[in-house]
Order: sequence, then C-alpha cells, then structure tokens
Amino acid sequence: KLDVLAQVICWHQGLDNRPPLHVVDDRLTVSSTNPDVTTSIADSTPCDNIIVYCTFPSSYTQVLKVLELNSVRTLQIHGKLSMSTRTNFLSQFKNSGHDGPYVLIMSNIGLMCLNLPCTNILIIVDSLWSATNEGQLIGCIYCPPQPKTIHIYQIVAADTQDVFLNNISFSKAAILDAFMGATPSLHT
Repeated sequence: KLDVLAQVICWHQGLDNRPPLHVVDDRLTVSSTNPDVTTSIADSTPCDNIIVYCTFPSSYTQVLKVLELNSVRTLQIHGKLSMSTRTNFLSQFKNSGHDGPYVLIMSNIGLMCLNLPCTNILIIVDSLWSATNEGQLIGCIYCPPQPKTIHIYQIVAADTQDVFLNNISFSKAAILDAFMGATPSLHT
C-alpha cells in the first residue's frame, strides 16, 4: 500500500493536472493514452494539492517515512493539535506550491467541517467503515469553489482486511440508499 501511495503522489508531483492513474493487471497505468496530455485548465489555477487520509494517526510514521524517501514535503493534522497550530498548518497547505508542503496527511479530524477546495487529489490509505464517512471526506475537496477536476484514490490491498472493510462499507451504503429511497411510511 505504501509503495502505491508513493507512486501516486510522485506521479502527481511531477506536473499539475495530470490524468489519474488506475490499476491494470496489478500495475498502475495512466488513464490517458498520452501521459503528457494535461486537461485544459487555466494557468492561474493553484498547483495540485493532495490529502492522504489515514484512519489512525499511529500509521503516520510509516507513511511519513515512505514520503520522505521520495522527497515529498508534508504537513499532518490530527486531533491532538491545538486550534492555532491546526489553523497555521492549514494556511501553509492552502498557500503552498511545489516548493512547499502540498501533501496533507490527516485522520478522522478531517471528516468534520473541513472544506479544502484548494485540494483536488484525495488518497484514502485506510478503509473507511462507512460510505457516509467516505462521502464526508470526499466532500472536503469536492466543494465550492473547486476550480479543478478531483481525483479520488482508494488503496485496497488484496487478500487483507481492507477487502472485508470495503465490502462492509459498500453494504452499509446499499442499505442506506435502499432506506432513503423507500416510501415515507417505511422511514418511521
């Protein structure tokens, strides 16, 4: 998972507005037939910023080591930061370019009332247990005034608990969708 995380970040680090990667035959490949083609977005748009979501801050250590090996500058927010430190980190992140920390690592703290339209790439490293939480996390970047196309990556390792947790999340989403689409008499 950490190798894939580094590959995805390094791909997007190289040039803004790159097409997303996807998995084909267990390898990451570019979605476009020409990897040098970028979308036609005005040069005045900010650089690509990336959020890396980890469910638990305890997994930050491994993530940070891998990103440091790839010369990726990061900021981390979690529940133990003071409000002023968190505000300072978010300001640095919003105003960073490729010379600054354009990758923000966050845990569940980011699910609550945090809108970052300066970010257009979300990488979910740890499975969320709920499609509702996943929707809130995506909503952090898919909100007005988002000037760019967003890319969501969810790293799921085969033959691990990730597959099981994703299946639970999808099942819960299907149940919620069925309930919300039910007749009003079934809601009460």
